Amino acid sequence: MSVPMQRSPRRPRTPALAWLAGVACAAATHACVADVLAHHVRLTGTSGDQAQLRDTLITLHGICAKHNPSLGLPAKPLPPSLPTNVSTIEIDAYYADQRVTEDRRLLDYRVDSKDCGVVAVTRRLRELYFAAGACSIDLDKKEARGVCSPGAQGWTPNPVRAPDAEARRLAIAQAEPPPDVSQSGRAMWQQLDPVRQQAAAKAAAFAHQATGATQVIAGLRCEVHRAEFMKSEWCVARPNSPFPILSSAHNIGVPGLLLAADSVPPTLTLRAQEVVLGQFVAASLFVVPDGMRLLTPKGLKQ
Repeated sequence: MSVPMQRSPRRPRTPALAWLAGVACAAATHACVADVLAHHVRLTGTSGDQAQLRDTLITLHGICAKHNPSLGLPAKPLPPSLPTNVSTIEIDAYYADQRVTEDRRLLDYRVDSKDCGVVAVTRRLRELYFAAGACSIDLDKKEARGVCSPGAQGWTPNPVRAPDAEARRLAIAQAEPPPDVSQSGRAMWQQLDPVRQQAAAKAAAFAHQATGATQVIAGLRCEVHRAEFMKSEWCVARPNSPFPILSSAHNIGVPGLLLAADSVPPTLTLRAQEVVLGQFVAASLFVVPDGMRLLTPKGLKQ
């Protein structure tokens, strides 16, 4: 069971027609309500091992139903039919020039300890990726953490993207001492070999490789990439674009539009349901909404 998304009715558009619409809007910006050219990908999927999560839900309900009566609390029976997927996710990803926004809607089924009822809990999150880093926003709690600038654009023109964790591990693994280092300095360098070996192992695990296979998802062809870490696999499209397309958290190191993701054991499974290239969207999608509390690394609110 999943919560249906409320969408305004509109005629379905192919990526090619959407691109032409974007060009027309660019030629007559006064007629456009939105003001940022972006590619839009809508993905749906699940988070975690659904069979295991469903069994856990049933176990927790059994514990609650056993102990609540002794506490004088009600104990609702288990619903006759539980959804197959008890932790689902919907993502609207917008790729614009030097920035990416993901609006996420999470739906989880949990046991309410007050009466043992199985309830659906929703969360709304926003992830902003840009040159300086990333900002994670909880739209329900009105909290933001990371590289965030409330009310500002949160991006800089002509940026140099910060190196990701994979690139840092690779740099450590491949580092060599300077040729003019002293004998004692070289000995100290050798003491770092265990660290370098560990970094090399992690770099190899996270390294992604194109398999050569392709898929067509939501009308767009994408390339399949694979990494040893959790047997991750994702499909990334690189359509013609007037601006460079950055990567998101799900396809780090492989710039392009994420159309599918999977792993073994299952942690996050995603598949694109719709792709629209070159549509104009509201600039507010790429900023930290007003009224957010900024969390520091220690959790202190500013």
